[in-house]
Amino acid sequence: MSGLRIVDAHHHLWSLENHYPWLEADPMFETFIGDYSPLCRNYEIGDFLADAANQRLTLSVHIQCEFDPSNPVGETAWLQGLADEHGFPHGIVAWADLADPGGVAAAVTEPISTPASSTATTVWFRLCASVPSTTMT
Repeated sequence: MSGLRIVDAHHHLWSLENHYPWLEADPMFETFIGDYSPLCRNYEIGDFLADAANQRLTLSVHIQCEFDPSNPVGETAWLQGLADEHGFPHGIVAWADLADPGGVAAAVTEPISTPASSTATTVWFRLCASVPSTTMT
């Protein structure tokens, strides 16, 4: 098993220097996970790599982390900088509000500086659209 290489296909990073409304809420949002106050601290690339140090982590994909919705490119730009400096993550699944065509256009066309040596690839998506409660049974 020592030769097994690991791809972490779903992880999150955040810095409280960025704007994550759910990490800054006071009082905290009610969620299905209950008290998430232990998460209200930085969890950056160094933390992630330290947690994975005993694994043969080869690749990773960062999944959007509810970044400031007024700045949908901000998280991706920050992550791209981490990828350029540290070589992780290798993929970025970003958020864009598909219900706002202007916002999507801005999000997917705003340039993000990526050197030729960049290892990260960005995928834009929205988890789900709003579903009227009358359609749910």
